[in-house]
Amino acid sequence: MARARPHPWTIEDFLAFEAEELERYEFVDGIVRMMTGASAAHSRIKGNLLSALDTTLGDGPCSAYVDDLKVVTASAVMYPDVLVCRPLAPEDDRVPDPTVVVEVLSPTTETHDRIRKWREYQSIATLQHFVLVAQSERRVELYTREQGGWQLGVIEPPDDAIVLKAVGAKLSLEAIYRRSGR
Repeated sequence: MARARPHPWTIEDFLAFEAEELERYEFVDGIVRMMTGASAAHSRIKGNLLSALDTTLGDGPCSAYVDDLKVVTASAVMYPDVLVCRPLAPEDDRVPDPTVVVEVLSPTTETHDRIRKWREYQSIATLQHFVLVAQSERRVELYTREQGGWQLGVIEPPDDAIVLKAVGAKLSLEAIYRRSGR
């Protein structure tokens, strides 16, 4: 007897599945991955990023959001730790056009964030900055979209300025890592 072969999920299949679930999941490279809890350092760094971005962005044209909004591409659904985009309607749960995406790296997510998610984020035409924040040390990797592609800058002590020129924001390592134990 022949066994039925599973068909690959589409974005619509995944979104229908996710709508029925209590937990949060991401869908990248055809793989459904449950989102897990985070460490105290991870949580503090995300909060610090949101606070610093809110302060820096003020009442300008961009707003910062933390981890409950999904970014949907043609082939993935992802929940970045922090993102910056145009203001959203209160009922919105998707961000089709982020300008800045931030992922706080942890031992269980680092490879996924650096490779699979980064590949998907690059397909977003509006994305200007992709930021990887280490939680184990004071180190930020900032990818900025330039005319010729993506340029990488690494910020670690004694350097302190993370410049997100597309949204007019400047963050310090001190602000990002405040009270995180790092």
